[in-house]
Amino acid sequence: LDAVRVRVFNECYRTVTALTLHASLTHLCGNVAFGSLFLTLLARLTGVGRALWLTLIGGALGNALTVLLRPRPVLSMGFSTALFASIGAISGYMACQQQGKRKAMLPVAAAAALLAMLGTEGENTDYAAHLAGLGCGLALGAFEGWRLRSKRAGLGQWWAATAAALLVAMAWWWAFAAISN
Repeated sequence: LDAVRVRVFNECYRTVTALTLHASLTHLCGNVAFGSLFLTLLARLTGVGRALWLTLIGGALGNALTVLLRPRPVLSMGFSTALFASIGAISGYMACQQQGKRKAMLPVAAAAALLAMLGTEGENTDYAAHLAGLGCGLALGAFEGWRLRSKRAGLGQWWAATAAALLVAMAWWWAFAAISN
């Protein structure tokens, strides 16, 4: 994710493609390990297709928010923004299911604790992106919880999974088209 290229050249596809790139095998394996854990937990709440969609769109929105809020040029890559979006979606969903503000804050506090434990270590850690992913996921999860509680229609599981896959495919198509021009 090159913040300058997104801002100046409107290469918005980078907010999605950056989620699929990793700096090393260790980086990839860490994201796969934690991602599979939190995606599984989110899928138990929302279904597999919706979990994939919420995680991917939360990660992309987190990257976009990071670009908007950062005053300086930054390069970043990896699925961890989406990973924290899935953590945020779990906590937002669970908070929306609770009765009373005090109980609703517990899942949010747990998500903040996970961010502090998992999202702040390492010299190349993009803390702002992790925080933005968590915030976007929190909002998406709360909306998902409200939608289900109020019995509002949403994308079905297959449609949500297809939309997630198409978003990644279209972002990469746009990236390759930009390179060839």
